[in-house]
Amino acid sequence: MLGKIEALSRHVVGNRRREPRRRIRYTAIVRDTIGREIFRGRTVNLSRRGVRLSGFVSGLGIADGQNVRVDFLVLPRDYSETARRHPVKGIVRRLEDAADDSALVVVFDKPLAV
Repeated sequence: MLGKIEALSRHVVGNRRREPRRRIRYTAIVRDTIGREIFRGRTVNLSRRGVRLSGFVSGLGIADGQNVRVDFLVLPRDYSETARRHPVKGIVRRLEDAADDSALVVVFDKPLAV
């Protein structure tokens, strides 16, 4: 019975997610097109098409629709290696500002390779 209700609610409301989201924790720095840091935080969830970050706004601030670059810091499994930075270009879709923490949603220009 619950499966039919879930199917009906998805049909009525719609599921906008095209890709499954994974809860992976990466440190991330969001930069504007000039390279200035505008947001620093950690990933909440990540898909091939976008990311939700939790952290704080730094620098000049962020606007919806702004072109940005998200630099993900990926730590290696072998501790003798150095951490790597993976930059991904995207567009800010949403900024939710709270007293102690902010959430930022970025949609990538190109889907990530698996």
